[in-house]
Amino acid sequence: LKEANDARLWLIAPVPIGSETVRSVDFDAKTPPTADSNAAPSETVAAARPQTPLADPSVPEYFGGVDATDAYDPVLLWHMGVLRRSEIDAFRRHAAKIRGLDPRRRPLIGSVVDGVDEYSQDGGLDALTLEREPMQTSLDLNDYGDWLVDFQHHSTNPSVVFWNKIQTQPAFGASRQRQAFGVVEESPGVVSYEQTRQQVRLSTRAGCRCLVFASRSRLDAKNREAQYRAAALELINLELQTLAPWTALGVAERTVLTTNSPLLGAVVSRASRAALLAPISLERNNQFALGQAAVNEWSATVATPQGYAPDLLLPGALRKVQATRRAGGSAFTLGEGSLNSLLVYTRSDLTTRSTAERAATFGTRAAELAIKLARMRLDLYEKTVYRIRYVEEHGAAPRSAPRSPNLGSVVEKANAALVEADRYLELGDVSEACLAAERATRELRAIERQFWSEATRNEVNRPTTPLSTSFYDMPEYLELYEKIVSGKIRPVGANLIAGGDFESPATWENDGWRLYYSPSTALTARASFEKSAARSGSNGLRVEVSAANGLAPVEAETASATLETSFPTSVGQTICVQGWIKIPKTLTSSVDGVKIYDDQGGEALALRFRDATEWRRFAFYRRATNDGATRLRFEFVGIGEVFLDDVVAQVVE
Repeated sequence: LKEANDARLWLIAPVPIGSETVRSVDFDAKTPPTADSNAAPSETVAAARPQTPLADPSVPEYFGGVDATDAYDPVLLWHMGVLRRSEIDAFRRHAAKIRGLDPRRRPLIGSVVDGVDEYSQDGGLDALTLEREPMQTSLDLNDYGDWLVDFQHHSTNPSVVFWNKIQTQPAFGASRQRQAFGVVEESPGVVSYEQTRQQVRLSTRAGCRCLVFASRSRLDAKNREAQYRAAALELINLELQTLAPWTALGVAERTVLTTNSPLLGAVVSRASRAALLAPISLERNNQFALGQAAVNEWSATVATPQGYAPDLLLPGALRKVQATRRAGGSAFTLGEGSLNSLLVYTRSDLTTRSTAERAATFGTRAAELAIKLARMRLDLYEKTVYRIRYVEEHGAAPRSAPRSPNLGSVVEKANAALVEADRYLELGDVSEACLAAERATRELRAIERQFWSEATRNEVNRPTTPLSTSFYDMPEYLELYEKIVSGKIRPVGANLIAGGDFESPATWENDGWRLYYSPSTALTARASFEKSAARSGSNGLRVEVSAANGLAPVEAETASATLETSFPTSVGQTICVQGWIKIPKTLTSSVDGVKIYDDQGGEALALRFRDATEWRRFAFYRRATNDGATRLRFEFVGIGEVFLDDVVAQVVE
């Protein structure tokens, strides 16, 4: 509190009991333990919460039993942790006491696993936080955007406020696994500026009124990762300040605007007497590698009232754009369209003038940051390509791998664009400086995405390894993949998982398998051993999730059924988990479908299956970072039926 007060920072803090805030974490006995033992100490994991309010049936002495004093001045909001429907009555008792003791009536926020509607009503939370981490995971950013929109339908309170957490670094469990597999440092581009901005625009589409940019490490550190992240966040916040009338006060259309390009869509937000068009990339797998996201002759039609004219909003200035009135609205065409192509539609001179003033206010600093980020991105690209070439030259890359990307002409063009950006900045033309900086990295981003896509194309599923998730890990990935495909390392020895053949219901539970059902009122789940679900042998496992009373939610709140088992591991062992899955019909009401993960990599490295498929193999590699049991978890979220069989875990040598 003193540090925050001295630095003039606002805090989001757990409610203090006595003289200190409670930092310990407790598990809800009614739910299975989380399979994410690699959650960072400062993070709240899926089934865990601060012990602060609800672990004790009595209401504790918050703030030492007296009114919250000036000592808590830096606290902006009280965070109530991760909450479940079963805790709503206890929550309301605790919330009433907290509000009574806090003269400022600071808002209460929290993350809700299930029971969104109950917690969003009077007496519940003042704001609900959405805290998914999609970057470098199997959750596609397009699906993540849909989830941000659809999950809010669980609330029937039209005035409820949703916040969203913006991921700026890889999840802790994924980073730990990358390091265990030989990545020396966290690359600054692993969550790129473009990927972070994509999350922001998807949040705007979903109507999230507050964004929390989450970092696990300091922004003022001297390493290049922190410097890149700090510059990216500063530039994004300058853009948010420029767009404040729309991002803070406007109403976004939930449907993405279709344009003439399948690669580039847009989010349209409307405020008083004005509309904003913000481009987003529509390519799949952007959470792994976001490409150049730029097209020539980009056009679309925006539904606007008669007389609304578009301006291209750039750092430093507004530029008039030619538009044609046609059925459905105003049609524009830009010679080049990119993520920088923000369009403001209005017929208000006041709106135009105030927007231009904000753009000019932040323009110079935005141009400086854009150039800095482009230089760092170019440097990272060069270093990664040199590392890939080193792997190639020493025969450590598989024959099927793509050739190392080009350096010469690509780097020359990027440097030329940056020289041009510097010249524009010196001349005071910050708009052109920003455009030149963005153009400097377009070809790099396209090459990075293509190389990553080709290098990982033969994976059974992504991510098969913790090194499959970023272009900047490709040197280590190629070395590992070459060992796998050449047979230098392979799964050996006995199956560490007992009962993974799902043959005998009588012995299955004795083999350590556990099945948990969610007390959901909207969905029901049923698991059974059936011959029709067998890939081999006599039986396989069939899990069916169905909607109660035939009324399916738009998006399921949480898994209806969770299947778990565990197997022994020792520090340093490489483990391959594999099995077979069949989905007769595409699963609905969930972007997740079925999630499969262990507690070495956690949910960040989960495999997801949703589309209809005949029997297909799944597999992933992990390195044990602790001695003892490793938990394996299957979460069934989507509506439909799933067959599982022949689940195996073996040591890789």
